[in-house]
Amino acid sequence: MIRDGFALFSSVAPTAIVGSDVSIGQGSILSDFSMVTADAKIGMSFQANIYSYVAHDCVIGDYVTLAPRVSVNGRVHIEDGVYIGTGASILPGSAGSSILIGKGAIIGAHALVTKDVPAYATVIGIPAKVIGG
Repeated sequence: MIRDGFALFSSVAPTAIVGSDVSIGQGSILSDFSMVTADAKIGMSFQANIYSYVAHDCVIGDYVTLAPRVSVNGRVHIEDGVYIGTGASILPGSAGSSILIGKGAIIGAHALVTKDVPAYATVIGIPAKVIGG
């Protein structure tokens, strides 16, 4: 679309909350009751569905989708093209090391991610385990 001259636009619902020192790229959508807290950097064409949450010190790439009720806790780095299913939770990284979700990964609904996820992997379960990719 961009090559064809169309401009991206963003949409932030009136009930969405965006904290301080947050940058969000063009073409992003923050649905009702979604939240991005402090010090997060989010790329273009990001989508946070209803009740999704991105905590402090997260870095999120381009074309990332959070289904409803996803929790991305502090110090998480999500690369481009990742899909995170309904109700999934990504636990926080430590002060010295973020949890990394690799490019193109798919996190299944209600998965609990406790460690890095490889690029293009599909993970499900509690704790999340790789089933494909």
